[in-house]
Amino acid sequence: MDFEASALFFLFPLLAICGISITVLAVIRHHLANVDVYCWNYPNYYSCATFYGGCMVSNNPFDYQPCNYAYAVGAISLFSSIVNMCICCEGFAAIMSIVGGIWHAVWWCVAAAYFTTEWQDSHALPDDYWRHVLMGVSWAAFCMGILQLVMAIGLCVMKRRRKHGDNYEAKSANPAATPVGDTQG
Repeated sequence: MDFEASALFFLFPLLAICGISITVLAVIRHHLANVDVYCWNYPNYYSCATFYGGCMVSNNPFDYQPCNYAYAVGAISLFSSIVNMCICCEGFAAIMSIVGGIWHAVWWCVAAAYFTTEWQDSHALPDDYWRHVLMGVSWAAFCMGILQLVMAIGLCVMKRRRKHGDNYEAKSANPAATPVGDTQG
């Protein structure tokens, strides 16, 4: 596979991260943000009714910070993926892709850990499956960030091989590094 084709193949994790970012934004907007929950507790009976108006990401529907964080995670990741796609055909694309891969892996690992904790703490509230979706797609985006990083490192190696030939590992980087007492002949 030549260098240009590999640069196009490199778009897969970025497109996946874009799709996951849009999914996070859509799930928050349509299913977890602006939700009012009224719960009542009778002896041996607990029930909740859901009305739109609060935030259902965490176990406290009146705390809007988790929804704001989820919006930020989706929007910033979408923006950084689009920026990475714009520079993937430039000369410095491999190095910037490594930086982008590290960014996406760390960004989504923190978000996925947060959403996992919130999902585990709020099973009793309604819309638990949407919090589970948020957690699952966040871990998938983390995996795509790792894939982006691995592919970017492979792209750097491939670019170097193209520049130096297939046997660049066998060539000595410094010819003066030969031992002093080594004579051949």
